[in-house]
Amino acid sequence: MKPIIGITACTLNSILPRLEKGNSDQRAEYKRLVDESASIRAIYSFNHSVQLVFENDLRAIEAAGGIPLIIPATDKLENLDSILNVVSGILITGGYDVDPKHYNEADQYSKGLLGDLETLSDEDAGFFAKFSERRDEMEIALVQKAYDKSTPVLGICRGNQVINVAMGGSVYQDIIMQEASSNEHTDIDKWNAISHNIVIEKDSRLYDILKEDQFGINSLHHQSVKDLGHNLKVAARAEDGIIECIESTDDRFLMGVQWHPEMLAHDDAQQSIFRYFIKCCQTE
Repeated sequence: MKPIIGITACTLNSILPRLEKGNSDQRAEYKRLVDESASIRAIYSFNHSVQLVFENDLRAIEAAGGIPLIIPATDKLENLDSILNVVSGILITGGYDVDPKHYNEADQYSKGLLGDLETLSDEDAGFFAKFSERRDEMEIALVQKAYDKSTPVLGICRGNQVINVAMGGSVYQDIIMQEASSNEHTDIDKWNAISHNIVIEKDSRLYDILKEDQFGINSLHHQSVKDLGHNLKVAARAEDGIIECIESTDDRFLMGVQWHPEMLAHDDAQQSIFRYFIKCCQTE
């Protein structure tokens, strides 16, 4: 029987940024848009919150032999035990930043998914929001409960950082601003191509999957793991030292990758990560 894999959704408080609440330039742009386009007016008239999962995440799980089931962000954390009784594994997807308060830091360099609009709150900024408190709290609690239950968890990009924070670790809010590296790791032009290499530890599960100590990845992040959480170890780093993969120190499948293997569907080695994950979900 194919395992059901819970895939966490990205929460947007609005489809489009609520520019009518922005500065004078944004309000003028909003007026121009709604005055000139009936379709834009219609969208803004229904500019409510949405939860979404990118198609690549769904297809990667299906191609690897799993059945994807979308898990919306919720503040009803008492429901998570029931969710974990239904699924055989959890995929924590990418998205905007984890609020630094969850690792006991003040916000200094967070940018969100696309770079924040400083004149708008997270409730009004749409894709330009920096944080989603509901998503943060749900995913952190979900990882902790899944770990206690030994349910396999794979985290992608933000998901890598969520795993680390859930286990008591911290994050570089911006690897350039905090001088963790002088190399830019947001390579949008190569979102579905190899951007740089990582060096993989030979005593890691990632090495067992890929059978390589050098591996090419894409790169779409401005943050990275800083201090490791409890019961985690580094499985791979970029050549500049940035942590690119973390995993559990014991036999549980708990792994976070800082890149986006789901965007490299044409690369069989990348997809082997999902196949291994699904295999673990079938045997747990």
